[in-house]
Amino acid sequence: MIRDRIIKYKDKSIIELSEIFNVNAKSKAATFNIARGMLGVRGDKIQEFEKANIKIKAIRIGNNKKIKENMSFPAFKYLDIIKEEWEESKLRNIFIETKYLFVIFKENNNGQYRLFDSMFWNMSINDLDVDVKWVWDETIRRIKLNEYGRLPGSKENRVSHIRPHAKNGADTYPTWDGKKCVKKCFWLNNSYILSEIKKEINID
Repeated sequence: MIRDRIIKYKDKSIIELSEIFNVNAKSKAATFNIARGMLGVRGDKIQEFEKANIKIKAIRIGNNKKIKENMSFPAFKYLDIIKEEWEESKLRNIFIETKYLFVIFKENNNGQYRLFDSMFWNMSINDLDVDVKWVWDETIRRIKLNEYGRLPGSKENRVSHIRPHAKNGADTYPTWDGKKCVKKCFWLNNSYILSEIKKEINID
């Protein structure tokens, strides 16, 4: 039912959809607000989605058939993550408890992003407990070695990596050795997201 509500707007551009749903097309929340409009939701929160712990993520696929953006998650605190066990970790719980609604926009030859499709997604246990766990373990290991500048990158793991997630260089969290480091978070690799979409949807 949810996908049917979205797909009836297939091929409409972000600009066209912004006009239909009275959304500022240039705002960072434009695609989220468009999705909310397509679902017929009023107000800032989608109660049915919150009860089911479903998060909306807008995905943009370029005309080169690649996704430009990686997917970010909340910044972790250096002092907290080193005390966690994987099975009860905040990161693992996010993926265990959350389902995502991908609202997918695809770029045409004129550079316009148009609504292409949608799908529900949640991470497989294998990807979570093998690939993401490796990044999580390695992040903690390097934090304890004070290697904050070389936490796992996107070339080290096919699923996830660590990058800054801060307003600026002054937006920091304290470290276990009494210093401060810019806030960072776990990201899903854009190539991994694309591979997951391709399992369900033909993007050609």
